[in-house]
Amino acid sequence: MNQNDIILNHLKRTGRITQRQAIMDYSVQSLTKRISELRDFGHNIVTIIKNHPVTKQRYAEFNYHPPVASRQVRRNARLTPHLALA
Repeated sequence: MNQNDIILNHLKRTGRITQRQAIMDYSVQSLTKRISELRDFGHNIVTIIKNHPVTKQRYAEFNYHPPVASRQVRRNARLTPHLALA
């Protein structure tokens, strides 16, 4: 499993990731490069700039938004067996 797969799995599971999480949890040093590559592959990842509540330092949080089409396919997949019986 490469770093892109690791980051994408994390995003799909939790919906978000920060540089600190990427370094601490997965030893990924260049999260922005991985995010850029995932975007090039067509994944909808939005950058949110936040401020740390104590230090007031700015940091980026990357949020994953699953494609609408995949949700529709899943919904149709659940309906398909019922349609086949009709």
